[in-house]
Amino acid sequence: MADQHMFDTGFWTVVVGAAQTFALIITFMVMAFVAVQQLRAYVYPSIKDVKKFSLTEPIEITVELKNAGVTPARNCECFGVVFFQALPLPDDATWEAPPVEPDILRHSKRAIYPQGRYTVDCDAPDLLTAPIIGELRAGRAAIYVAGEAHYRDIFGFKRRSEFCSYIDPPHAILLIDDKKGKSVKIPSKINFVSAHIMNRFT
Repeated sequence: MADQHMFDTGFWTVVVGAAQTFALIITFMVMAFVAVQQLRAYVYPSIKDVKKFSLTEPIEITVELKNAGVTPARNCECFGVVFFQALPLPDDATWEAPPVEPDILRHSKRAIYPQGRYTVDCDAPDLLTAPIIGELRAGRAAIYVAGEAHYRDIFGFKRRSEFCSYIDPPHAILLIDDKKGKSVKIPSKINFVSAHIMNRFT
C-alpha cells in the first residue's frame, strides 16, 4: 500500500508539474505574440491623389505608404499599377506579382520609420479608349489603382499590405469631360473608393 501511495503521489506530481510547465509555455507564447503585435511596423497604403490624368498619355496615381507602427518597416518594396476593369471587380480577381524588373510598374525600396510616409506613383500601361470611356459613362467599369507593399518588421517577419481602389465614378467622368474640353468644375480633391477585394494586410 505504501508503494502504491508513493506511486500515485509521484504520478500526480509529474502531471501537475507538466501542466504548470505547459501553462507557462502558453503564457510566454501569448506574451511574445502580444509584444510582436504591439511593437511591429504596420504599413498602410492609401490613395493620395491623381498625379496626371490624360486621354493621350498614361494616367498616374500617387499612393502613400504610412507606417502606423512604433518601429521601422525595413526593406519596404511597393508595386502598383493603374488599370481599367469592370465595376465591381469579380470576387476572384487577383493582383498578379510584378516581374523582377518592372517597367510600367513603379518600384521602390526603402525603410519607413514610425509615423513616416512615403509616396509611390503608379502608371497605367494602357490609354483610355473610346470603348472604355463608354463603359465608364455607363457605370460598368472604373479606373482602378492596385498593388502591394512588402516589408520586414524588426522581428524579421515578412509582411504584406495589398491595396485596390478606384476613382469615384462621377469624379472620373468629370476628369474625362475636362480633358475633352467641356466646361466642368474639377473637385479640389478626387475621391477614391476601396474595392471590395484585394485590400488585405499581414
